[in-house]
Amino acid sequence: MNFDKVCGFSVFILCFILLLSPANAAQLDVSVGVDELVYAPATNVTVSGYVLSATTHMPVLGASANVVIKKPDGSTLDTQSVGTNSRGLYTTSPVTVTTEGTYTVTATATSPGSLGYSQTTFDVEGKREYTLTTNKYLYSPNETVTVTLVVQTLDSNDVPVAGTSGAIVPVKIIRKSDGTAVISASLQTDSSGTATTTYTIPINSTSYSDFSVIAGN
Repeated sequence: MNFDKVCGFSVFILCFILLLSPANAAQLDVSVGVDELVYAPATNVTVSGYVLSATTHMPVLGASANVVIKKPDGSTLDTQSVGTNSRGLYTTSPVTVTTEGTYTVTATATSPGSLGYSQTTFDVEGKREYTLTTNKYLYSPNETVTVTLVVQTLDSNDVPVAGTSGAIVPVKIIRKSDGTAVISASLQTDSSGTATTTYTIPINSTSYSDFSVIAGN
């Protein structure tokens, strides 16, 4: 066995791997964004951003930006590959979003010998109506207050069309006399858009008190 040839072959392979390794490719500065942070269901989202050279900070013309939008459950909603113009700008075609939740947008840009990556998120949330009720108006010590929260999704005319499932809403019962929160809970609505919580009036309560029930922070 010729040891010199084996070593020479090994060095060649090592050099070949280093030359093709992405870690040694020139880096690109990539930005990615959308024009709103929160969208209503059934609206269109357009993704855009810039690709610049990380060394010269100049726009990269003709870079390829691969843009992937993922739904709240992690599945892919849309994938587009678009090129950059003379300003380094890329823009996707509009994509319709319907499911409520947080979407993730990833942009991976490549140019001969160069690459870069960026990520952002946006939310889809319908207009909602929140209603709070209690099981009665006046209570005695040791009685239980049942608070019911109903969250409904509204249409474009602000008319309730359905209960909002899975909405998470903070709810507090505040004693007006001193502003103390006697209960603070994070409620999640069921399939009908409803959630409940309870509070038992202390048995040693001897004076009249007013309470407020508040939804939200």
